[in-house]
Amino acid sequence: KTRGGAMFANHTSLEPSFVKKKESNADEKARIAKAAREHISPGEKIILDSGTTVLELAKLVNDIPDLTVVTNDLHIASEVSIFPTLLMVGGVVRKGFNSTYGYFAEKMLGSISVNKTFLSIDAVDMEQGLLSYITDDTNIKKQYIKSGKEVILLCDHTKFQASAFINISQLDCIHRI
Repeated sequence: KTRGGAMFANHTSLEPSFVKKKESNADEKARIAKAAREHISPGEKIILDSGTTVLELAKLVNDIPDLTVVTNDLHIASEVSIFPTLLMVGGVVRKGFNSTYGYFAEKMLGSISVNKTFLSIDAVDMEQGLLSYITDDTNIKKQYIKSGKEVILLCDHTKFQASAFINISQLDCIHRI
């Protein structure tokens, strides 16, 4: 309870801003991205999910020949826009995070199949699985998981200590972390 209103009692389930996420564990995210880069081969079709660790990966893939990138993240699209094939997922733009979601994004992803999905997540729980702070991108992430023959989760250690609001999937959908 607070004067003139109410606040969440559990602050751990509130989503940090994009800037705060980007600055948090930056060195670790760069190392994760470098390791993930080793799993991308020339000619592959990949999904780069919206997220700051995945954004670090996007900065490293410019030299991979014949790569096709699918993303719903405007920051990532900007990083990889020199590719001959960049598929930008349309939809409603999530303010403050510059990613797309909603009906049109989900429809577009319904017919896509890729070699690998590089997935981002807000929290990982051994019992509850992959968790998100918001419902906006829940269906996008579920579709990304379905679309990838291999799903690689990119997250730093803090995601295993975090809690979030909504379940995306159980951990058995992940091939690599």
